[in-house]
Amino acid sequence: MEGRILPPPRIEYGRNATVPIDPEKVIKSTVENNQILSKYSTRRV
Repeated sequence: MEGRILPPPRIEYGRNATVPIDPEKVIKSTVENNQILSKYSTRRV
């Protein structure tokens, strides 16, 4: 169990549309993208 309690994500549509960003998801997607890019770059070389 995680000790921290995160508030529920809040998504507002309209002029001031705010989408909550989950740092863990961003880091995970960034790592996956880097792995894909490195994979293709090594193939090109």
